Amino acid sequence: MWRDTRLALVENIRLTYITDALGYETRCYNDILDHTYRIKYASSRGASTHRERPAT
Repeated sequence: MWRDTRLALVENIRLTYITDALGYETRCYNDILDHTYRIKYASSRGASTHRERPAT
């Protein structure tokens, strides 16, 4: 059960903070096109994703 969700907009980045019932915070980073490219878990583990750009 989540306790709190916050959203921060910084140039070309959308950062969502999610705080669980124990007070631990998970952060989700999205780019300007709303693609998630990094998740920082409350356990201090991090995950990054790589998105292929379409060929032009």
